[in-house]
Amino acid sequence: MSKILYFDVETTGLSPAKDSIHQMAGIVEIDGNVVEEFDIRMQPVNYAELPLDYVTPVGGITKAMMTNYQPQSQGFAQFKGILNRHVNKYDRSDKFFIAGYNCQAFDMVFLRTLFDRNGDTYFGTYFWSSSFDAMNIATFFMHSHRKHMPNFKLETVARTLGLEVDGPGFHDAMSDIRITRQILKIVDMF
Repeated sequence: MSKILYFDVETTGLSPAKDSIHQMAGIVEIDGNVVEEFDIRMQPVNYAELPLDYVTPVGGITKAMMTNYQPQSQGFAQFKGILNRHVNKYDRSDKFFIAGYNCQAFDMVFLRTLFDRNGDTYFGTYFWSSSFDAMNIATFFMHSHRKHMPNFKLETVARTLGLEVDGPGFHDAMSDIRITRQILKIVDMF
């Protein structure tokens, strides 16, 4: 049985040590079928210390917008509920591959940090250590066209492939993971 968690996070910055997830979204695919989607919004762990005029460096989410987000511990519990519906944590062969855009270097690091901050040592129970990173896979697929592209950001790759974002736009975790999944389908890896 093949289990893939297409996964994306939006954060308050680039450093997992000092910054935090405020949005995580995903698509659960089992044996090629989408069985669940989720979009979890949670206050960053340092929410109380953020200045009143705080705006995320990417995406433009303000502290005022995060006021009604659930506490991070509740968002984590919601996420764990999703994982537990699809993975038997007592079966070493039952895990998700994480798929995302630049996920190995960014999203998975923040996700591991989220587990750590919530006192949960079972990250490896749910996920294989390697991932399907759409940025790396698309690089191989698009290598001859790369010199014509101004950068290799998700938005640029999607537009080069003729894709349009579905939802509020780039730097929204749900929109980003949907377009990432489309990129992976185009490069025919799944």
